[in-house]
Amino acid sequence: MLDGKYHKQLGLPKGSAELWSGRLQLRYGNHAQSEADVDRYGRAELFGEAEFEAADVVEVEVAQGQPVKAVLRFPYDDDKDLVMVLQRPERSVSFVRTVWFNLVSDKHRSLDHSKYRKP
Repeated sequence: MLDGKYHKQLGLPKGSAELWSGRLQLRYGNHAQSEADVDRYGRAELFGEAEFEAADVVEVEVAQGQPVKAVLRFPYDDDKDLVMVLQRPERSVSFVRTVWFNLVSDKHRSLDHSKYRKP
């Protein structure tokens, strides 16, 4: 795998999204905890574990040929999706770097393709 960022709309490296699939224990850093409290769409309730699917992964960052970080987006309530930036899981535990809400209606149609690699 070549180093860089990959986006779901342009293609993720083969097998990379599956690294974040399944039940993960979540450990939040100070930044993630504070961002959950001040998001413009309201306070995000954080949870200690979650079940993720490969389809939740919208971005993967590769460093030194290995997937090291992913952005996951999944339904939170009727109006919002929760977006989380997770480090690569180790023994089913992942460090959460930050969190924020996106509106369900926000489909990111203005994706800047120049910021991403294609597999």
